[in-house]
Amino acid sequence: MKKLAASLIMMVLISAAFVGGCSSPTPSSPVASTATPTITRTSTITGTPTMTKSPTNTRTPTVTPTETPTGTLTPSLTPTPTATPQAPQAVVVLGTAGTYAVLAGQSITSTGATTLCGDLGLYPGTSVTGAPYQACSGVPGGAYNVGSANVPASIAHNDLVTAYADATAAGRGTGTLVTAVIGSQTFFPGLYYSLTTLGISGPLTLDGQNAANPVFIFKTANTLTTASQVTVGIPASEVVLINGATAANVYWAVGTDCTIGTYSIFKGIILAQGNLSILTGATIEGRALAEVPGALTLDTNIITNP
Repeated sequence: MKKLAASLIMMVLISAAFVGGCSSPTPSSPVASTATPTITRTSTITGTPTMTKSPTNTRTPTVTPTETPTGTLTPSLTPTPTATPQAPQAVVVLGTAGTYAVLAGQSITSTGATTLCGDLGLYPGTSVTGAPYQACSGVPGGAYNVGSANVPASIAHNDLVTAYADATAAGRGTGTLVTAVIGSQTFFPGLYYSLTTLGISGPLTLDGQNAANPVFIFKTANTLTTASQVTVGIPASEVVLINGATAANVYWAVGTDCTIGTYSIFKGIILAQGNLSILTGATIEGRALAEVPGALTLDTNIITNP
């Protein structure tokens, strides 16, 4: 019995020792559980905000604003000073200068026979040289008034100065600004001006619009030049009058020199403050008037008072 009891006690002790040994690993379980926080590395996925590169697509709107302003260039390609009719202008008063086909201040020189339908005047100069001046067919020869002592020429010159001041007077209004070269265009009655030079190339049409007394005034601060042509009968510049426009009511106020090109067909009254050159074969229906000290040069021309 004692042996049996001792054996039971020994088994209990062994069993208790075995259970205690098996339970010893339990402290390690917390270690294993703490490994789970390493899962937080997945937070590095927050690198996805780099996908915000998509805003680079906003570059496209910058293309359209820069293209649209270029369309504003087109209006400058269509300057049409004749599009709007102007208020009527009064005629320019020529006084006694209105009887002269040519009038100059310093000298008159002609190459080739020139036909004048009107008076010839020179004041105060005395030099008239070159080919003879012919009167218009069927029209008596005009007056020949030359020299510093010639009273009619002196009066005519003073009237010319007054006429230029009338044509360019501020009281006539501002007028319409034109380009440096006019031609292949149609102008209505009114006042037109150039701040620099003025040229005519091709046909320039002046439309009187069937008004009672249409007046055209062109003024330039500098020169007036019409295009030249070497072939007879094919003018490089021509002034055309339609619908009641007349050469007697077209005025060209020129601030310095005026040149009517070879074989030009010109119409109107030239009021020049400088030299006036009418080149070979050019014809004028109007008057060629140059103030002191302007010199006048002619070459086989026909000038007819309107």
